[in-house]
Amino acid sequence: MLGKLVKRIISMSNPNGENAEEQPATKRRRRGNRDGTNAGAKREAEHQGGKDDNESNTTIQKETFDLHSIWINYNLSWKHSNTIFAYDVSCWQHVHGAPVIVECLKFGTNENDVGKGLGRPIASPAQLSYEVPLHFPPNVFRQANLDAFTHIVGRIRQRMLQLRKEMKHLPACVELYGGVGTIGLHISDVVASLVSSDENPNNAKCFYDSVKTFPDHIQSRLDYKRKNASDMIATESTLIQKSQVLVVDPPRKGLDSEVVDYLCNTGWKNMKLAVYVSCGFQAFQRDCNALMKSGKWKLEFAEGYLLFPGSDAIETLAFFVPK
Repeated sequence: MLGKLVKRIISMSNPNGENAEEQPATKRRRRGNRDGTNAGAKREAEHQGGKDDNESNTTIQKETFDLHSIWINYNLSWKHSNTIFAYDVSCWQHVHGAPVIVECLKFGTNENDVGKGLGRPIASPAQLSYEVPLHFPPNVFRQANLDAFTHIVGRIRQRMLQLRKEMKHLPACVELYGGVGTIGLHISDVVASLVSSDENPNNAKCFYDSVKTFPDHIQSRLDYKRKNASDMIATESTLIQKSQVLVVDPPRKGLDSEVVDYLCNTGWKNMKLAVYVSCGFQAFQRDCNALMKSGKWKLEFAEGYLLFPGSDAIETLAFFVPK
């Protein structure tokens, strides 16, 4: 059954990625004369050799679409779960087309470049000397508005370049909730080491597929941990304590309590900068208040972004520095 469905979808798609729609030979008249007769249709039928409107010699319009790829997900979750896709690699089957979409972020070249839907200049940090190809199969998270999210990544890169000047050496960085490395990989040239992490087991391959295109001396700085943020705090405390930069981009629910507790107690001691990207403003307010009330952090910078024009969803970028 699935095989037949896949073949049907492929047969309806554009094989060459071109618009294969055939235009009708003539435009049909849908209305008669004002007096209610169908004289116009009769004249058209006479013009086409006496055939009536239903039998007119018109080409049927064939609707096609561009097809990138087809994947099948076998979700083994029990019936009352609201999980749409199963994470496990064995639950995914690639049956047609390219296995991933590869995209590169393009930063503005100067402060006059205007971001799409932002209404203000795009961040224009110094470009990396190498390309960062981000790999997105369907079993990982991708920002819906990647063009606008580029502005956030650019702001982070600008701040990291500033931090490098302040420290006079390259800082060590840990990234929690890292996804495929969309943020971390774009600061890979301004850190002494980067350890990204995420609970989705499919992210690591995407991360390393990007990294293998980097220069050798950059590749040696980068690593990925297949762990959620709470496990990173519990099992990688030494690694995190040695880092000077922490990047977090949690889901809408905000930071896990273990991450907040760590930052409010001992995590601030060796840190120079905490970068927080939030897609849930109420959760951000909660976490921001906790960090500020701890007396260990101050909010250096915060900026909101409308990644979905017409909605009330706000993406927030904030930089926290220890007091």
